[in-house]
Amino acid sequence: MTSLTTGPEPTPPAEGGPSTEPAPARKEGRDRYLDFLRTLALLRVVVYHTFGWAWLTFVFPSMGVMFALAGSLMARSLRRPALGVIRSRVRRLLLPLWIYGVVVLTILFMQGWGPAKGQEGWFWLRVLCWVVPVGSPPFPWHIGSESGLLSDTWAVQAAAPLWYLRAYFWFVLLSPLMLWLFRRMPWQTLLAPLALTAVFGTDLVDIPGQTGSAVTDFVTFGACWILGFAHHDKLLDRLPAYIPP
Repeated sequence: MTSLTTGPEPTPPAEGGPSTEPAPARKEGRDRYLDFLRTLALLRVVVYHTFGWAWLTFVFPSMGVMFALAGSLMARSLRRPALGVIRSRVRRLLLPLWIYGVVVLTILFMQGWGPAKGQEGWFWLRVLCWVVPVGSPPFPWHIGSESGLLSDTWAVQAAAPLWYLRAYFWFVLLSPLMLWLFRRMPWQTLLAPLALTAVFGTDLVDIPGQTGSAVTDFVTFGACWILGFAHHDKLLDRLPAYIPP
């Protein structure tokens, strides 16, 4: 009987020799410095709203820090396809907003809030900002009674924090473009929002109403968001050692 020859058997690697199997990919760890800053920012928010110490805003500007942290993490996430990153971020943002909006709008409509005569179309279009925060959502400045279960200005207080979601939403959508610009013109992109903040903050250009507030928020905290890009890309390492990153 003829035996089938299959060639020499493979020789096992010598003990202690190099392995031909690829090493498993190392998972990138957490940035403890960012975690520390996030903890400080949240603590500052709690202390400020508990005691109302206005000087805390100057000692530790927590909102600016939070936007800078978000910008750094967004730059890190954009190593993956941008569309998937944006979809994930927006989904996590919108679901809590929808739950909150359903509660607030239900109470408002039960209290009789609604569009003025002849303004129904514009009213319902603006109500959509409670669903997708592209702009400031509408709310009544006074509704109900001062002696009621809720203050007559409760709607103002309910809508006040939503500026943060609106700004965050736009920064997430625009991050691929902003990061692209930043990596081609880093210092110009970093300093441009600061220059615009000086223009709008000193009333050299005055935009009235909620539009002006939205523009001011965008340029002010946009500078912080791009500062997060700079932290992630190690641009700030070029600064002198006595300047904190």
